[in-house]
Amino acid sequence: MPNLVTKCPSCSKLMKITSITCADCNIKLEGSFELPPLLALPEDDLQFVMNFFKVQGAIKEMEKLYGVSYPTIKNRWAQIAKALKMEIAETHGATRMQILEALSRGEITADEAAKRLKEI
Repeated sequence: MPNLVTKCPSCSKLMKITSITCADCNIKLEGSFELPPLLALPEDDLQFVMNFFKVQGAIKEMEKLYGVSYPTIKNRWAQIAKALKMEIAETHGATRMQILEALSRGEITADEAAKRLKEI
């Protein structure tokens, strides 16, 4: 089955669903239905969300899958949440585990890690 076309091939604006049909009994509903927000995402963002579910939300697995760092995954997630007009919980600074992981990956120095840990 082909993917649902979500953007107009002519003007690139979001398409609306105007009818849906039951595959079993052939009942058809007509009207103007909005696309679910997830389906309005660009294909690469939708794939990112699907991959996130596949790895059960394990950011370490997402880092491996995309070959990027923890902050990059978090930033991408925040961008997608913004596109979905969702408010995400703001964290005030990094957690101890995030700091230690950044240190182990060589993203920050031991002095920087110590400084950040003291700030928590």
